[in-house]
This record gives sequence, C-alpha cells and structure tokens, in this order.
Amino acid sequence: MATMNRSHSHNGRKAELEPIEVLRDVKHQVSEVASRLVRGAVATKDEFKQQLSDAMQELSETVQEEAERLFQKQRGNAARKVDKAGRAVRQAAHALHAFRLTGVADLIDQTAGHVASLSDYIAERNLDAILQDAGDIIKRNRGLAIGVLFVGGLAAARVLKSSALNGVAR
Repeated sequence: MATMNRSHSHNGRKAELEPIEVLRDVKHQVSEVASRLVRGAVATKDEFKQQLSDAMQELSETVQEEAERLFQKQRGNAARKVDKAGRAVRQAAHALHAFRLTGVADLIDQTAGHVASLSDYIAERNLDAILQDAGDIIKRNRGLAIGVLFVGGLAAARVLKSSALNGVAR
C-alpha cells in the first residue's frame, strides 16, 4: 500500500505528493478493497448455495425414505382392501350372471380380474415403481387423470361437508 508520506525530490527539495496523486492512490486502494469484498461476497453466496443444495438433497432423501417406510408398513393393508373390493365386484358379477345379464356381468367380471391384479401389483411393487407407473399412466391419459382428480375432489368435498354437518348436528 502506498503511503501519503511519499515525497519527491524536486530541485533538491522534497515536495509533497500532488493532490491528484493522492486521489489516485486512494482510488486504487478503494478499488482493491471493493474487489476483495466482491470476491468474498461471491464466495459466500456460492458456499451458501452449496449448503442449501446439500440440505435440500438430504431433506428429499429423508422424505423419500420415510414415504417408503410408511408405504411398506401399509402395503399389506392396502392390498387386502383392494382384494376385498375385488371380491365384492366378483360377487356383483356373479349376481348379474344369476339374473342373466351376461354382457354386463362379463364386463364386471373383467373389472374384478383387474382389481385382483391391482392387489397383487400393490403387494409386489415398491413405492418408487408404483409412482413411476402412475406418472406414466397420467402422461398417457392426461384428460382421464384430470377427470379422475376432479371426481375425487368432488367426492372428498362431499365427505368433508357431510362430516362437518354431522359434527354440527351432535
């Protein structure tokens, strides 16, 4: 760093620095400090971004592990409920056959077969595979997916409304 006590020899005498030279030195020093500050701020920002990215990655892995753990815990219950629904659908198909409604009964019977295979699918697959397959189905059938979500939303709203009304009536 340059000091302000520099002097020049002029005709054998020491002369003080000219004000313009002092300003140049100050400007140079301020420029160096500002440059160091900018480099430090950029380094701090980059370090913060990396730490945030690492923390988000850890959080994502933790959430995925917990979701998989919960899925494993509930997989058997879900498969049994789907299987039970499949048996009910198969019984409905049998009843329709008894009434000689063969066309509708065959369609319901096919549906029961699909429900049974869904039960096996749930019991055999892990959460990642199921979510990947669901995503693929949604991508291929966006309109159907939107319709199913809409109907599901209406059904959920009706259940919630009914629950709220039952709670008020008590």
